[in-house]
Amino acid sequence: MVQKIIYRPEWTCGRYNPKAKTAIMYNLISGVSSFFESYSATVIGEILSIPKNGSKGIKSIAENTGVAEESISDFLLVLKDNGLVTDRLLSKDEITELRRQQGKIYRDNPVQKDFGKSIGQVDMSSAEQLYAQSLDISESIPSVMFELTYNCSERCIHCYNSGAARNDCEVSLRNRDEMTLDDYKRVIDQLYDMGLYKVCFSGGDPFSKPHIWEIIDYIYNKDIAFDIFTNGQAIVNDAERLACYYPRLVGLSVYSSIPEIHDRITCVRGSLDRTLSVADRLSNLGVNMAFKCVVFRTNVKSYRTVKGLAEKYGAIPQFEINLTNGVDGDVSVVENLGLPDDVMEIILRDEIVPLYVGAETASGRKMKKPLDAHPCNAGVQSFSITPEGEVQPCCAFPSSFGNIRDMSLRRILQSESLKKWRNVSIGDIGDCGRLEKCNFCFLCVGNGYIEHGTHLKSPQSSCHMAELRYGLAEKLSEGKDPLMGKTIDERLAEIDVPETREFGRNIKENYRNRAL
Repeated sequence: MVQKIIYRPEWTCGRYNPKAKTAIMYNLISGVSSFFESYSATVIGEILSIPKNGSKGIKSIAENTGVAEESISDFLLVLKDNGLVTDRLLSKDEITELRRQQGKIYRDNPVQKDFGKSIGQVDMSSAEQLYAQSLDISESIPSVMFELTYNCSERCIHCYNSGAARNDCEVSLRNRDEMTLDDYKRVIDQLYDMGLYKVCFSGGDPFSKPHIWEIIDYIYNKDIAFDIFTNGQAIVNDAERLACYYPRLVGLSVYSSIPEIHDRITCVRGSLDRTLSVADRLSNLGVNMAFKCVVFRTNVKSYRTVKGLAEKYGAIPQFEINLTNGVDGDVSVVENLGLPDDVMEIILRDEIVPLYVGAETASGRKMKKPLDAHPCNAGVQSFSITPEGEVQPCCAFPSSFGNIRDMSLRRILQSESLKKWRNVSIGDIGDCGRLEKCNFCFLCVGNGYIEHGTHLKSPQSSCHMAELRYGLAEKLSEGKDPLMGKTIDERLAEIDVPETREFGRNIKENYRNRAL
């Protein structure tokens, strides 16, 4: 009898944790991640030991796992239906056709795929959350954002990066003593040994990093899933090359469907057209995409057009309405680009923004946040690593636990500053959790650190947004709606927003890379 065999497709990756008997596995064409435990996780671990496009006999899997062949065969049928195994090796043409079909599904059925909530600026699906929770965080680092460089092919006027220029006359201070390719390989090896299953590449723009393709290749061959946030300018002719590495998600910066407005924000003429040309190529190859849009004075009247663009290319529209200043103490962004409260109330009535307030939101006041809960998963289940090698809770929380050029990651996990952070509860932070408005707050401790130089003071930006949302819920409960019976688009067309004028940096206190 010919031994039955299964193949592991090149579009899969994942990790197995033998200690907890849990596993996560990705189908990077469909964009779905799956969580497994107990004996099913053991079988997944055996499958993940097969090289991409390699094969293994069912009998061999049974012998190595102690699971009956019949049970494995039934389980493999489920995995096959979910694209995690195949019964033969597919040709390149067949894979391309699969990806094109998936791209068509995304474009024809624009839905919110399960990329889940944001943890430390890194989106996590429900399967990823379950897997991360199964790890021992005292010795594990499940997820990392690499800020590969602060250099960028665009010059966005709202950029939060340290050293960002605000006008053509200012000199960019983005250049850093960046980690080398060898540094990244060494760090990735350490992270892999500590359970890393996913990476997010950010910047600046990652493709402004000289060794970006070598770093992506190294991650891919480690079987680690990766997201990448880019403006797309540097990969107009390399979209297909990126697709060959099966990114879990490509986040593209798109601020308006109107080229003049988008390009005014990026300060690069033709940038929207180039970004969308990349989106078109990635869409045809079935690559999961998000269109990332920050809403502020310049694009407030046209930000909603990004949703239509996202639907056209099968992408997820992601909006950020809580504008923040630079992580280096530059307060010029909110001063010059922030929106007045009456306009913010209109935007908060928009169901496509994550901080949406509807009549039903008033019930949120009954939901008390436990004061003994940890405020954020950044620095717990995920970390951010700067171009210089500083290990931070996340890119929006620029305190440093240590530098990976000076010490190992295991030593950093035992640092006093990290222990201090992990022992913080919501009740330790100013008035957080004690006021009625707190039930409407999306707390960002990093913003508090940038504003005050400490993680133990309430961030003004979070408090102000909570006040707006709470006040709006009160008004709605009294029948007072800022939409006044009109649509969002009609109300936005009526508002008078001052034109964005050229402005420069306004650096206050810079707390970046200090220990807690």
